[in-house]
Amino acid sequence: MTSSSDSYTLVIPTYNRAAHLARLLDYLEREKADFPIVVLDSSEAPAREQNGERVARSHLAIRRVTYPSDVHPFLKVRDGAKQVGSPYCSICADDDIVLLPGLRACVALLDGRREAVAAHGLYFNFHESSFFDLSEVVYRGPSVAAADPLLRLRALFGRYEAPFYAVYRTAVLADIFERVEEMRTTLGRELLTAALTAVAGEILRTTDFYYGRSTAGSFSYDAWHPWQFFTASPQALFDEYRVLRDIVAAAVPPDAGDADGTRMRAVIDLVFLGYLEPLLRSDVLQLIFADRIAGRDSMSTAAHVWKTFVRRRPRVSLRVSLAGPGRIARALARLAAGAIPMDCVVTRRAGGSRRTYRIFEEFLSSKGLGEPVGRGSVLAMLERLDAY
Repeated sequence: MTSSSDSYTLVIPTYNRAAHLARLLDYLEREKADFPIVVLDSSEAPAREQNGERVARSHLAIRRVTYPSDVHPFLKVRDGAKQVGSPYCSICADDDIVLLPGLRACVALLDGRREAVAAHGLYFNFHESSFFDLSEVVYRGPSVAAADPLLRLRALFGRYEAPFYAVYRTAVLADIFERVEEMRTTLGRELLTAALTAVAGEILRTTDFYYGRSTAGSFSYDAWHPWQFFTASPQALFDEYRVLRDIVAAAVPPDAGDADGTRMRAVIDLVFLGYLEPLLRSDVLQLIFADRIAGRDSMSTAAHVWKTFVRRRPRVSLRVSLAGPGRIARALARLAAGAIPMDCVVTRRAGGSRRTYRIFEEFLSSKGLGEPVGRGSVLAMLERLDAY
């Protein structure tokens, strides 16, 4: 880290995925992580015992805290933030990857800017099958750095990218998670903590690859996405939102000309209407309507929506080597022309064996949100992933 190994702590929540936790710890050992780690373990037997044995074998500075198996993930993190003794910390899911050079860049950014409360870099999606697929740079938006907290709220929710896995000032993370029990759903808790982060201060973005998100099993929690509310009870979403709005409004500094907060609540309503607008797609709503009219239950309707609009179809792709610097440019040119997908591939030695990475054109494309990913950045990221 920038100052000492005591300035930052990694928090890893885990539940019944001993193999994932072990692999993440293997990776951190290979990367010579020099910071404290807190494992928040709510697993059942035998995963709980396996986790304890794996932590005991590690030479890393790991402290494992156990919880009842029915504890909600956000409540576990709320307690976990109190276990951190360093000024900075971040959360890493047990099946995800945090890249240590990007992590160090985030800590350095917070060290140098007092107005910032959180910092993160570029997030990418990955999935392992016959290839190690790098499918998309999913979070790459600009910093949320306006002076006014309401402008920061608008910027964050106008193109929503959750800061949940960002590097936080520990005191801020602990403070915002104190309110999560007032929300009843996973989505409500996520949106509340994101909103309170934006109210608390700036959320900075580096240009470094920072965090990899596994796309396996991404539909595991109830009520974590608005479409699930749409399939079950849209009214429940609005009921949850009223609680969220009141908490957020109370956190924003008062305006002398708005004594009862009416204008404040109206502005916050507009912010969240902007968040919902791209999710209120007519094709999605029509599918939900048709399924519910036909008598399909809410859970199967939600799965139908996810399969239709989120999960990728099988790819028919040409493969080009990443070895030549001109290959990425040619792949992007084909993508722009609407041609068949052309995925870059590279085979490397990783963890004592050979691994073939497949880098989708969607990963390389900027989607109009910044510069396309360069060959040098991809190769540097692969060097880190080889340890995973």
